[in-house]
Amino acid sequence: MRRSIIGNERGRISLGTWVLFLVVAVLVYLGVKIGPYWIDYYMLKDKIGNFTKMTHTPPDEEIISGVKSIVDERKIPLDVDNNLVITRDDDKLVSIRAEWTVTVEFPGGNTRDLSFVIDAQK
Repeated sequence: MRRSIIGNERGRISLGTWVLFLVVAVLVYLGVKIGPYWIDYYMLKDKIGNFTKMTHTPPDEEIISGVKSIVDERKIPLDVDNNLVITRDDDKLVSIRAEWTVTVEFPGGNTRDLSFVIDAQK
């Protein structure tokens, strides 16, 4: 007689299968709750990184408007005026730093703060 991973002839599912379903469900739930914030982070990190990799670094106003466009488009809770710092030194090196925090709500009234920091340098 062959044993099935999912169940037996009576239609019962083993405890191991229930645990597997539970683990998969939790991972999917976390991916849906937290995933979009990480996607926003990597999109903004890529945009800021592109500014620092340019051979001719654009002026601060152009960098700020480019970051604002992504922030507005993705609805990222980044206060560009206060939490985006652009510094230049004498060697024309540019450093751009952005940081923000997102509060994620889980069932049962639990919340978790996710802090994101982007620190890009040329």
